[in-house]
Amino acid sequence: EAEQVDARLIGSSEYPSIINDNRRSGRQVILVTSGSVCSGVQRITRESILNSTPLQLQSDSPLYSEKPEVRRRAAAACGQSALMSLYDLLFAQMDLA
Repeated sequence: EAEQVDARLIGSSEYPSIINDNRRSGRQVILVTSGSVCSGVQRITRESILNSTPLQLQSDSPLYSEKPEVRRRAAAACGQSALMSLYDLLFAQMDLA
């Protein structure tokens, strides 16, 4: 019987422990997550701030002048690799990689 865990109730750093516990009890585990858009927005914003002058930060950023769908896709593309790197690190700590 499939059991779902609401990810809003846990932090991503807890995934390896929960998955490890379930695997030890003989369950098969499939992790389906989202978060690449949020991760990408954070990454793009951080890079934009680090690579801009104070004057540029006060003006309209090209990131925000594009169509929302383009921004979302760009953020997802940037965030996916960061999210996978985080999961690799977390799962490797529990030898689940």
